[in-house]
Amino acid sequence: MINSRTEVVLNKYDYRIFTERCLDAVNQGHEVPHAVEFLSNGTFKVSLLMEDTANVLTGFDENI
Repeated sequence: MINSRTEVVLNKYDYRIFTERCLDAVNQGHEVPHAVEFLSNGTFKVSLLMEDTANVLTGFDENI
């Protein structure tokens, strides 16, 4: 368990890429536990629940 979660706010296009990366990771036998919150401005707040899954967010630089 980790003390702080990795979080990022994504637009709908980046969120689609994120979900594709998650599917690729799952197909390779990895788990990507995460929570998604749809925000009122039409973006998605993604929280990764395990540190070792942070590489799924590589390339997204809108960390909060």
